[in-house]
Amino acid sequence: MGCIDNDKGETRIIEVPEHNILYTDGESNEEQSPESNGSAEPQASQESSREQAEADSDIVEDPNRAMVRKLIAEHENSHSEFKSSARWNYKKNGQDAAMELAVVKTVAGFLNAKGGTLLIGVDDDGQVLGLDNDYKITPKGNKDGFELWLSNTFMSCLGKTESLGLQTSFAAIDGKDICLVEVQPSSKP
Repeated sequence: MGCIDNDKGETRIIEVPEHNILYTDGESNEEQSPESNGSAEPQASQESSREQAEADSDIVEDPNRAMVRKLIAEHENSHSEFKSSARWNYKKNGQDAAMELAVVKTVAGFLNAKGGTLLIGVDDDGQVLGLDNDYKITPKGNKDGFELWLSNTFMSCLGKTESLGLQTSFAAIDGKDICLVEVQPSSKP
């Protein structure tokens, strides 16, 4: 299953059992495999195919994916910063409050400068690490829990007004989630 936003701002959930679906202007163009019976109901034998389709988000275009790849290709600069994790220290192999502080400081720096984009789940060399370790140590243990934790952290450290200028989204690269935090410059330092 995957989501796709159309130009009207509507989100559609689609099933991707044994074939690929491409939506254009609200129309569906299907390429069915020979095994597909064309049924709208998923079959038990199609369960692993659905799971693979969910893991391989290249089937449904993610608008953030191209942006993440471009930022990684351009490397870190005055408008983009990479953090391997928001909470997990890969060197210590465990949770580390210093990692959390580094994320907050990066966002504060962007707020005080000209804005920028923070990628969480990408190391300094541009290697995609993903967020699985961060997910494991958030209250819900998943992407929603991580996003809630991140939002609450920014709110408590930076304040409500500054946190409203942050836009958090996710993209899947090579089957791994990356968190994008887009920061608009603050009107006051």
